[in-house]
Amino acid sequence: LHPALLVQIIPQALGPAGVAQLAQGLGFDLAHPLAGDVELPAQLFQRPGAAILQTEAEGDDPLFPGRQALEHIHQLPAEQLPPGLVGGDACLIVLDEVLEVGVLFLSHRRLEADGVLSQLILGQDDGEPYSIPNIEKNRLRQFMAEQQLTEPQVFLTHGADEIALSILAGIQNQQTGFKPRILVRYNDRSTPDRIMPYMAISTEETVQEKIALLGGIRASAPEGADFTLLVSANDADAGTMRSRMSVVQQLQAARQAKQPTALVDLSKHFQPQETILPLLIDTGYPLNTLIAYAGWNTTSNSIGTALAQASLFTAAKRQSTSQDESIGLTAANLTFLQDRIMEDYFYLKEDIDCINHSLQKAGYTNTADLDLEHNWRWANAMLQQAMKRQLASYKYTKAFRTPVKFTSPAGNFSLMMQDMTVNISYPWPRTFEVWLQTKPFFTISPDEEK
Repeated sequence: LHPALLVQIIPQALGPAGVAQLAQGLGFDLAHPLAGDVELPAQLFQRPGAAILQTEAEGDDPLFPGRQALEHIHQLPAEQLPPGLVGGDACLIVLDEVLEVGVLFLSHRRLEADGVLSQLILGQDDGEPYSIPNIEKNRLRQFMAEQQLTEPQVFLTHGADEIALSILAGIQNQQTGFKPRILVRYNDRSTPDRIMPYMAISTEETVQEKIALLGGIRASAPEGADFTLLVSANDADAGTMRSRMSVVQQLQAARQAKQPTALVDLSKHFQPQETILPLLIDTGYPLNTLIAYAGWNTTSNSIGTALAQASLFTAAKRQSTSQDESIGLTAANLTFLQDRIMEDYFYLKEDIDCINHSLQKAGYTNTADLDLEHNWRWANAMLQQAMKRQLASYKYTKAFRTPVKFTSPAGNFSLMMQDMTVNISYPWPRTFEVWLQTKPFFTISPDEEK
């Protein structure tokens, strides 16, 4: 490697899913996520997408005798419905998303005996502390107890969108025998007990769930941790805004102590004023020091994503055998890091409200169900222009461009992010989710410190 060598290290995404992008960049084959699948950076540019096959049992499969009955349960009269399902469509939705899976799989121990199914993970999406989904979840727990099913066999977790990435990280940890030791810190003493929007459990309970899903363990001190999970969950109405600068100071101290840190940046009202990232940019904190960042609008999504990214990157670095490989892994992780910053902060906290208001002023009041024939192109044009403006300012900040030193078994190196492009669009007719892919350009230089 030559000093001040400007290169573009871009692990190409398999598709819109960030899971595939991060997995490919870190050298994991989703079909066979073993330690031996880590590849050299040169291969990252040319590797074809991994084939992921998914089979579905036929209606007359002997393992699934109730499949057809469940698919047509909405056609049954009330007296023929299972107990607890009479009285509205809400319970049927729960059946579709949770109980159907449980009924089809949990009772067939032959699947586990044959090595087909060793663990079932059920996610509960948007929820509240007291709700019909929680009632149904408790019934499912009772059924599990009756069937003598333990948590390693059946894992119930809150969230949905991030679970695939958590499963990938958990599989990698299991295959390599890696149990990430995670030090957890919060922005405020009230944060662990706070229940954020769209959540049925507290922030601390969410952290416990997501660490368990990875197969990780809690650390009690930085010296005994592989990385730190720093969770900031601010609520302007609860008086936690004063904690934001203390989080910045914690991150600065962790950087000086060379303690890898993943930042979860939550906002009760989904507003930029409640987040940490603007202060990090204003103070010039090198954002590429972070091993993970997540600030999507649900606590489970952000905590699960940040933990999975940090765990995948830490595990991959442990397996790397050359400096070139370490550079490729680091570039892949930084690419995913910038994906999250651009979407979770710049889009969801800065731009989405402006786009929604523009659509609403034009008469499109339901921004969760756009009219593709009339305003999809317009919405995408506004989205791309807005993010182009954000990037034009962001990529010239000290927080973006400061070189960051990294260590590897074959030698240390520094990466400076010189430039970046962003490709973004709405993949389907609603504005709260986007397809996004960043392409950063780095300056690479060797670090003489050993």
